[in-house]
Amino acid sequence: MIAEVGALDVQVWVMMMSGTAITARIVVLAVSVTIIARMMLVNRVMIVAVTVGDHRCIMVMHHASRDNR
Repeated sequence: MIAEVGALDVQVWVMMMSGTAITARIVVLAVSVTIIARMMLVNRVMIVAVTVGDHRCIMVMHHASRDNR
């Protein structure tokens, strides 16, 4: 569900559109960017980009909507 291709592992709370809060891991890329927080819903896939410190974190998780694991 979550792709990890980084060295650092960070856990954050993400509020899904359904109102469910879940903990997910995000990949920390060594990129210096200002504090940004974007949420986009593309093809049932929620992409959340959050910056922790000076590292940009990009998390991609599938939107669980009537889908069996």
